[in-house]
Amino acid sequence: MKYFICLVFVFLLLPCFAYAEEQVKQEKQETAKTPVEIIAAEVNGKPIFLSDVTRELNMLTGGRVNRQDTATYNMLSEQILNSLINQEIIYQAGQKEKLEPQKEELDEELEKVKSMQPPEQFQQALKAFGLTEEKLLLLIKRNLTIRKFIEVKIQPTINPITEEDILSYYEENKSKYIEPEQVRARHILIKVSPDANEQQKASAKEKIQGILNKIHNGGDFVELAKEYSECPTAKQGGDLDYFRRGVMVKPFEDAAFALQPNEVSDIVETEFGYHIIKLEDKKAGRQLAIEEVKSKIEDALSQKKMDEALGNWLKPEKEKASIKFLLKDNQPSATRSTEK
Repeated sequence: MKYFICLVFVFLLLPCFAYAEEQVKQEKQETAKTPVEIIAAEVNGKPIFLSDVTRELNMLTGGRVNRQDTATYNMLSEQILNSLINQEIIYQAGQKEKLEPQKEELDEELEKVKSMQPPEQFQQALKAFGLTEEKLLLLIKRNLTIRKFIEVKIQPTINPITEEDILSYYEENKSKYIEPEQVRARHILIKVSPDANEQQKASAKEKIQGILNKIHNGGDFVELAKEYSECPTAKQGGDLDYFRRGVMVKPFEDAAFALQPNEVSDIVETEFGYHIIKLEDKKAGRQLAIEEVKSKIEDALSQKKMDEALGNWLKPEKEKASIKFLLKDNQPSATRSTEK
């Protein structure tokens, strides 16, 4: 339950929260042409719409959720709905504490979000997420209220992280803080389509062999990459920067890590075509010192304590709340016909 959320990322990257009660009033005033919203659940009489669950699911999966995989679809939908219920409980608590932001603060946050991209892209993003500017403003209002409630009511109950906490965590989790071996490489790519015939493959291989001959005869790798490579990195002379194992496709990775600095590979075939690789640098793996990861550990421990404190607060509040799951078909099995 990571509730410290940057509004920009909520809008651009993260799942949306359920709408506030003002949206319900607004939707009742919309024309008859507007589809009726299906309510997935109610928290103390306040609705969470199926469209909110669907939107979050699409954003979480990049729109690639497979509805035919019923088990996974139901599991993700259930997690999202439960998250929305938790958020609604916190939001309602923030309302009771009169922690909702003033109009000036809302307008300021909205302008921050809008300023992150050109107006046309902003409108496209709204449309992609099924939002209007008014609904986005309600989303911001919910976010700020939830964030303020956590800052005012939850955070003060958490003990600060000590140096002993950080050292103890580091010693118990050293394996998490090993920097793997990395290499920095350049490459030249001549593409080959997956459905290329033998003649096309032979032509591409002949072309890259000619480039390799130029390199062996003293040609400058960077300039040859700029001239011949069919990879977007051509403009940078084929520079791929540093990468660790598991990032590139295996034939490319195996060839790159087998080279020594300034060494050039033979022709390497991958699913993308034919490559020539030049190794620029190699970094051995190493254990990161505590000074290098101290801030990360502190953030992780702070987040853990925050999650625990928020969970401890949520448990009794959730037990007291009136929570109704209203969908009967095509809903997560764990939420079917459940009512508190």
